[in-house]
Amino acid sequence: MSTYKKKPEIDTFMYALSSVKGFAYTYEELQEYAKKIPSSTKSSRKNTDTEVCELVLGVKLGLTVANIKNIDLDLDLSNLSNLDNLKIVAEKLVEAEILVCDNIINYIIDGKNKTLKIKQHLKQNIEFDLPSDEFNKLISNVRNKHGIIVSGKNISKEQHSELIIKAHEGLEKKDKKADIHIIFKEPLDKILPNKFNNGQSQILGISVKQTNDCTKANYSVHKLIGELGGSEVELQNIKKEYLGEDLCVNLGKKTTEEKDIIRQKAKSLLLPHTHGDKGVDPTYIPKDKSHYYDRLKHEIQETGLFDRIKDKLIGLMYSEKAPYDNYEITNTNFYKLTHTAEELETLKKNSTLEPYRDGYNLKDGELSDSAKLFYKLTIQTKGSFTVEIRHKGEFSSSPQFQIMK
Repeated sequence: MSTYKKKPEIDTFMYALSSVKGFAYTYEELQEYAKKIPSSTKSSRKNTDTEVCELVLGVKLGLTVANIKNIDLDLDLSNLSNLDNLKIVAEKLVEAEILVCDNIINYIIDGKNKTLKIKQHLKQNIEFDLPSDEFNKLISNVRNKHGIIVSGKNISKEQHSELIIKAHEGLEKKDKKADIHIIFKEPLDKILPNKFNNGQSQILGISVKQTNDCTKANYSVHKLIGELGGSEVELQNIKKEYLGEDLCVNLGKKTTEEKDIIRQKAKSLLLPHTHGDKGVDPTYIPKDKSHYYDRLKHEIQETGLFDRIKDKLIGLMYSEKAPYDNYEITNTNFYKLTHTAEELETLKKNSTLEPYRDGYNLKDGELSDSAKLFYKLTIQTKGSFTVEIRHKGEFSSSPQFQIMK
């Protein structure tokens, strides 16, 4: 069985450092500061709120705005994959009020050992599938102040993003796919008529994925089942009963060290070889559904929800609820997520969701050591995706549907 390995983080310290007015540290100097962080501030899970590739795209867009609007920033742009240089350029764009990014240091720290990914992202064509003259016209209409916002999915500064806050009213966090928002002076249809699905909006969003195989979307399993009329509360209770008081209910009361031990115990109870009949395909659903994952498979596959779950996941992948057009960038591609209602309906009709035996990675007749369930989502014209049901961090909360290419 694999062991849980702690991954030291420095976000807490770096956030405090980045709030100091007038800081001007190189990446190497920041690393030295990081060594001084007390172990109690280090998290055992990787923080993905400040992914460096988000900053890279924000800088690239900001420089494009500056170039098209003839704003002279007097910068060395010869090596943006160098973290020190990337930091300097980002700070200059913020100073020029072209870019909004409140956590530049955190993004730079995340960039350690990601030089190749940064270079790959810098090479991507980001012209929104427009001819050059139309792209230039679009970018020239980015609003004059704070037009490029690097925010992850958390918009916190109202003075920078009132339009985004209004657009997000009524949306859940999972529906806010964009990590970068571009704000324009007027609605997109007035700039380039009939070029965007949501032409009435003044916003374009971009979801940033470090690589093409990153998670495309995630959704709480219990919550989705509940939204569709299934047994959300019953599933929560079954899980608590199955894992037990110490492994589930009291987890939040434990120390970090105790949590690591408890997490391993909970994981061992949820491994593939512990559910289903011994030696049987883990996609099989036995008559005895006392194992939490067997009951979960039953709720997903045998209660009339399977197709509706599939359609919900597809809608989430392609930004169905966002009132502005969303795009996605990876280290290999840049493409549009948003579809018309008719296009989305066609995708849903021409798709399948099924148990995925190969996802369990059978090796020499033994199952891989992962506390997960696997499904395969196939969408005509889009290809196949692996849907994992897995826990993110604590086993006390609902597992997540996680969709990956």
